[in-house]
Amino acid sequence: FVRDLSVKVKSIKPFIKIGAAPIGIYKNSSSGKGFEGFGEVYQDSKEWLKQKWIDYLVPQIYWSLEGPPRFDLLAKDWTADTFGRSVVLGVAPYKSEVKNQLKRIIDFTRTTEADGVAFFRYENIKDVFPFVNDNVAIPAQMAWIESSIPLEPSNLLFSYDSVDPNIITLDWSIPDHSNHLDSTSYFALYSLPNRDSKPSGDTLFEIIPSDKNSIKIAIDKPKRINYFFTLKSLNKLWNESINTSNMVEVTFQELSVVADMNKIYESPVLVKEKNETPKILLFSNKEDQIKVLDSERKFVKEANVFAGKNIISLNTSETESLIIQYVSSGKEVKLTR
Repeated sequence: FVRDLSVKVKSIKPFIKIGAAPIGIYKNSSSGKGFEGFGEVYQDSKEWLKQKWIDYLVPQIYWSLEGPPRFDLLAKDWTADTFGRSVVLGVAPYKSEVKNQLKRIIDFTRTTEADGVAFFRYENIKDVFPFVNDNVAIPAQMAWIESSIPLEPSNLLFSYDSVDPNIITLDWSIPDHSNHLDSTSYFALYSLPNRDSKPSGDTLFEIIPSDKNSIKIAIDKPKRINYFFTLKSLNKLWNESINTSNMVEVTFQELSVVADMNKIYESPVLVKEKNETPKILLFSNKEDQIKVLDSERKFVKEANVFAGKNIISLNTSETESLIIQYVSSGKEVKLTR
């Protein structure tokens, strides 16, 4: 049946992805024992992969890491040989013992050859999902499925909000397409660390439906002065355009004073602008702790510093002759202004 279905479907619409969700135990083995797919209900799902009759499997490994049977052992069995096809591991957060281990299960899955995880069902993860990953992700591509590649968007522009300069709007032009296979279903927005960076999973910022050609972004606490944005198109098979749109560089002016100080950043610097909270700018090669003392060596503030650049706000207007004391070494530095 699986072979005949695959041949029939692919002959009509070769771009359709055919998948199956077999029982979590393929065959009873040292990896796990229980109700098995192969012998009990005649699911020879690994043969389906081997013969290329299906594009992906989602085995229902609906157990915890302790089991029995154990999720990790069954996951290794399913991903030991995927025959060049996709295996996504089915997880059961509707079970409390599984839900309590979701982070551990996902972290383990990332060490295997699996193309991700599938949850049964969203209702059971919506309250815990944010801890899994800070970034959105594009589903794994299935390179063996023939498909056209969408054209990239163009004319990417940005503008600052008239009230809040930390809110920006991005606008772009939607590409033209010759047929439904290369048409755009989504746009992938990337936030790059610098102008020479290339889009990657780590820099994917947002996935946007194709019926939109603008997005408003609020960056409440900018972590750097310059942000670089670019776009790619995605078709219904999640294939990306080869090229990106043009890149736009967004500068947050309130941090530009830090850039102006780069040449003297190696020494702690006191910045005090009119009507602004005084700030200490300092560079550290490691994590440390500092104490800020006044000219009479009275305590002003204590703060943790991190490797790299640090900006520390002071809650005092008395900023003359301040001293920074590094807790780990006892070193003291008089603040310059």
